[in-house]
Amino acid sequence: MPAEKICVDRSRNRIASRSAIILLGAVMLSSAAAAAPEFSRARTKINSIKPDISYSSFCSERPSGGDKVACRIASIPSVGFLVCKSADVGGVSCEDAVKIELASLAKTKKQGLKVIDASAPELGEVQCAEERSQDCYGYLVGWVADGTFANIDHAITEHKVAELAEDIVRTTTPRGLATTKKNIKAIATFMTAGSKYSRICDLQGFYLRPGGFLIADVPQIEIKQTTKPDCGPNYPTFDEEYEGILDLVDRLKP
Repeated sequence: MPAEKICVDRSRNRIASRSAIILLGAVMLSSAAAAAPEFSRARTKINSIKPDISYSSFCSERPSGGDKVACRIASIPSVGFLVCKSADVGGVSCEDAVKIELASLAKTKKQGLKVIDASAPELGEVQCAEERSQDCYGYLVGWVADGTFANIDHAITEHKVAELAEDIVRTTTPRGLATTKKNIKAIATFMTAGSKYSRICDLQGFYLRPGGFLIADVPQIEIKQTTKPDCGPNYPTFDEEYEGILDLVDRLKP
């Protein structure tokens, strides 16, 4: 199979404030959070009112991350709308960033990894979440309150894998912990499958209280490379990420 690569350079947003990262963690996602009818309703509603969306009234919650705001749609609370803060994301257009992210999530899922429930295609030409521009894009996700956000790359680079493991064990049901461990271990297996090297840069997602880990917000994925993929100076090396994931898995014990 030929090598595949897709990415957005988010290095300028990689050093987002920790408080912003934690705030986005208030968005709790599940692959079973929203059924197709809810996604359809949300898409119809956004298309009927765009481009000038008043997020203060349209959203019941608006946690903010590095480059996007997560809008929990007030009239359809099982669905969230992830929309860019501004029309520029790490040096590329919001439109390109969102399209790449959706494609990356689809590619990640195709590898057999667990990902958040995202509804394609993207929704375009909407009001930006924080900038006075109507050139922003976003996409729909399922939204439920049963998980906690974690950036595994951050935990590895900040030497906080042990703390992350403690949080996962503390908040996950004993029965569900095995599922969480299995989902995270699958990422390490993916990285070295078939004597090739694969990687998700800026690895992050949600660990669920009932068990499981869902990958989210994928700006770059490289699949079946002949050399170990490098995500840049602000991320762990391939070996550091691989070993960090295995360390995390080993620490997930009741």
